[in-house]
This record gives sequence, C-alpha cells and structure tokens, in this order.
Amino acid sequence: MRRVACCVVALLMASGCTSGLANLEREVAGLRQRVDDAQRGSLAMRARVDDLENRALLLQDELDTLRLTGMRDAARFQAPSSLPVVRVGPDRAAAVAPAPVPQPAPPTAPPTASRPVRESAP
Repeated sequence: MRRVACCVVALLMASGCTSGLANLEREVAGLRQRVDDAQRGSLAMRARVDDLENRALLLQDELDTLRLTGMRDAARFQAPSSLPVVRVGPDRAAAVAPAPVPQPAPPTAPPTASRPVRESAP
C-alpha cells in the first residue's frame, strides 16, 4: 500500500510539474517574441536615425557651401568704403538733369472697313 501511495503522490507531483513546466515554456516563448519584436523595432529606429543623420549632414554641407559662396560674392561685389559726392545747386540742376524722353502715343484702333448697305427691293 505504501508503494501505491508513493506512486499516486509521484503522479500528482509529475502532473503538476508538467503543467507548470508548460506554463513556463509558454511564458519564455512569449518573452522571446517580445525581445525579437523589440530588436526589430530597435533596428528600424537605428536605420531611421542613420537616414536623418545623413540628411542633416547634407543640409549642413549645403548651408556651408551657400555661406562660403555668399562671402565670396560679397567680397567680389562689395562697394567701396567711400563713394564720390556730387553736389548740385539749383543753377546746375537744369543743366545736369537729363532731358525727358518722349513717350510714344498709345496705339489707336485700326479703322474698320465699312460694308455697303444693301437696300431691299420693294
């Protein structure tokens, strides 16, 4: 009888352990799935960050190029520090002022050809 009781107890414990083991295996599988999903998400985010860093570098390079071009053009087209001063008095103003340019007359409408009016026979 003692042997039967030990077997029954052993079976009960084994069935409890197998269900507990199955639960643990399911939980581990779920955790592995979550880790895999997190790794995929991390890789996608890293790829996006890399793309954004590349775009930022290209924009910074373009900005630097525009700044250098602007500085070069500003140096080339910079006005002299002092410009000549011309003073015009009222007596010289008429002599210095340019003559007005005559404006052409606005175009007129072309003449319309008149058609002879036919008289109707009575």
